Amino acid sequence: MQRNNAPKRILMLLENDSYPDDSRVLLEAQALTSAGFDVTVICPTGAETAMSAVVDGVRVYRYPRPYESNNFIGYVWEYGYSLIFQFIFSLYVFFRRGFDAVHVHTPPDLMAMIAIFYQLLGKRFVFDLHDLSPELYLARKDSTKPNKVHRVLLFFERLACRRANRLIATNETQQKVQIERCGAKPEDCYIVRNGPNEFFLGDVTPRPEFRKPNQLVLGYVGAIGIQDGVDRMVHVVHELKTVHHRHDFVAVIVGDGPAAADLKKLAEELDVDNSIHMTGMVPFSQVPSYVAAFDICFT
Repeated sequence: MQRNNAPKRILMLLENDSYPDDSRVLLEAQALTSAGFDVTVICPTGAETAMSAVVDGVRVYRYPRPYESNNFIGYVWEYGYSLIFQFIFSLYVFFRRGFDAVHVHTPPDLMAMIAIFYQLLGKRFVFDLHDLSPELYLARKDSTKPNKVHRVLLFFERLACRRANRLIATNETQQKVQIERCGAKPEDCYIVRNGPNEFFLGDVTPRPEFRKPNQLVLGYVGAIGIQDGVDRMVHVVHELKTVHHRHDFVAVIVGDGPAAADLKKLAEELDVDNSIHMTGMVPFSQVPSYVAAFDICFT
């Protein structure tokens, strides 16, 4: 797609995080606005709860975050609720300002239905794969056995990949899934990796509350979902204390998500909660100062 023929107004749909909390979406939106595009993001509330805002030139519309649950009913409710709100808000943007392309950030792939609707009206569809929805569902269920829901998710994944005008993946493995499992055309697929922005460049002052003499800082930054495996960090802390008798460290977990409450409970059960500091969601501009304070990073 040549730059002079590129869409000028982009509508981004984001369901599993808020804006500007999601750093990948933040960087992509900022890159587009810097290139002269007009960007609007529809997402649930997060650290910021204002229903409407303009963040560094990006127009943001937020709807109340749905309750998240790991059972089937909760799964249907969360995504059904979000699909309705995203579509209603997209109609508002369509009639008020208009847009030329719909950029869908997944999961879930179900959001592609909105983009496909606007394709019928001549709009372009960009499919941006963050996580594999079928595998993510099995991880939430703590299972490796496919079921009916898994097959439905595979259907929507294939539908999204085959209908999208352009496809983005974070790495070669995901791109291979788009092409080989879902039937996307290789010439329509691109890799856009996650990386730091200017907040991480230059001099960054570490968080002083964690930089103490003879104390190591173990750190994690990101979403806290079942599939993210942050519970393993809690088990590492437990082993360091009980097996290796180490007490010269603190573990810092920066972020939030549906598994955060279970993570706190696990830390209490293993009696390591006094060695773990959970910050909850913090503004993205503060993240570099936390990372700068870490001696060892968990990913």
